[in-house]
Amino acid sequence: MLCFLKIKSKIFYRFVRRFVTKFLGLFNKIKIDNKQNMPAEGGYIIACTHTGWINILNLGVSICPNPIQFMTKKQLFDYKLLGRFITKMKAFPVDRENPYPSVVKVPMNWIQEGKVIGIFQVVQGI
Repeated sequence: MLCFLKIKSKIFYRFVRRFVTKFLGLFNKIKIDNKQNMPAEGGYIIACTHTGWINILNLGVSICPNPIQFMTKKQLFDYKLLGRFITKMKAFPVDRENPYPSVVKVPMNWIQEGKVIGIFQVVQGI
């Protein structure tokens, strides 16, 4: 088994966040507008357009230190290594073809627990 799969999720999330922040800093400057309007505590939903993988990385490090529980299409969990990785990164599967009640219940419970939920709007045709 790969070593990163044995690391506790919280520690792993912090490590990946630091790595991604440094990596993104090589190519672009992350600019966060109106961060002061973000809730200082408690759970909430943060939504972002999704035109590519870079959006996921940027959002994942932009509201540090708060970890984000990402809603992720369930097909990504079918890939063994990727599925384990995104599970460690606090993602949870969503069946976009056949949404089920837990798509609402799980995020609502996590918001009540003070967690941050990340949702992406897929933008096509750009």
